[in-house]
Amino acid sequence: MTHLAIVGAGLAGSSLTHWLLESGFEGTITLFDSRDPLAGSTGPTLLCHPFPGRSLAPHPHLSSAMNSTTTLLQKWMLLAPNLIRQTNMWRPLKGNNLKRLSQSHQDWWTPRGQYAHQNPWIDKPPDIRPVIAEDIEQYPAFKTPYPALKTGPAFSIDAQELYPVIHKQFSDRGVRIIETTVTGVFQQDKKWCVETSKTSKQYCFDKVILAFGRQTRSWFPHLNITLQSGSLLRATPAQPTPIEALSLNGLHIGQHNDGDWVFGSTRWTGTPPPLENETSLLQSRLKETLPHAPTMTPNTSIWSGTRTIYGSDRMPLCGELPQHRNIFVLTALGSKGWLWGPWTANLLQHQIQGLSAPDGFDTVNLLRANTEDGWYSPFIHTQ
Repeated sequence: MTHLAIVGAGLAGSSLTHWLLESGFEGTITLFDSRDPLAGSTGPTLLCHPFPGRSLAPHPHLSSAMNSTTTLLQKWMLLAPNLIRQTNMWRPLKGNNLKRLSQSHQDWWTPRGQYAHQNPWIDKPPDIRPVIAEDIEQYPAFKTPYPALKTGPAFSIDAQELYPVIHKQFSDRGVRIIETTVTGVFQQDKKWCVETSKTSKQYCFDKVILAFGRQTRSWFPHLNITLQSGSLLRATPAQPTPIEALSLNGLHIGQHNDGDWVFGSTRWTGTPPPLENETSLLQSRLKETLPHAPTMTPNTSIWSGTRTIYGSDRMPLCGELPQHRNIFVLTALGSKGWLWGPWTANLLQHQIQGLSAPDGFDTVNLLRANTEDGWYSPFIHTQ
């Protein structure tokens, strides 16, 4: 029987735990949850959609990634149907978005598009269509002076409330969850032992998966890792106003299950800006982006989090460390975590169980980030 430790209980660790359980993994799983308040996975409402950039050109593995995410979310939706909602993403065509989005739509997704014959997403293609008058009538708050495209499938995920539900289900299925911060890993008697901040007790395992986010930069100081932080404002409209999801000029807008709007665009490093500055800035950005948005009542709240990005290609990093057998990494899900994270975790669970790597593993394999000092870590010690 194999004993696994998964360090990190956010999107990366929870997705990996899910796929291992679904695969019928024969062994034990221990999930270490640091309850990091700045974890990028834990926003009040997060959005997932297949084209988060400024182009609709499909990545070679985009359909597989979206299929993995949809499969996982549909499973979790059975546990918490009000916390995961399928929606559509509105993309108003303004400025750079006008040219890049509309051109890529025409090139890849129309029958006569110059790249349509190369499109790898041929099975259950996404829904991409222009916003029409009936859409505006249904969601008048999204009326802008610009034409817009509507893409799907997309999801609104109340992550802050979702993870306790998912972790409870994991626990019911035999996963041990330990709420503590892991401070190091060392080798002892052919096992990997985990040091924690809460107790001197040692936890030893056959395999350890480091599925943390912003700790990646301190654990692996030679990697090209960028930490990008930002804030989301949760606000209550003066009158109930149903919406879908919208992204324009870096402002992302979604809706919590209780009707609150959740929106954000700010980026900062170090200490979060003062609450009143963030609140004022985001409210101004909302009104500038959506002139027909309702007035928000004063009872607003700010959430701040940090995302981990591999600077070279902004794709996740996963795989077994080249110099430490049976230590794996699953990190750098970045700003597209819900799009690429579940798929990457599914690829990794194959490697952990000694199965052949599925198609696409090279895209996220950590060896592409192997620097001169390799994946050296000051927190991993061998005999």
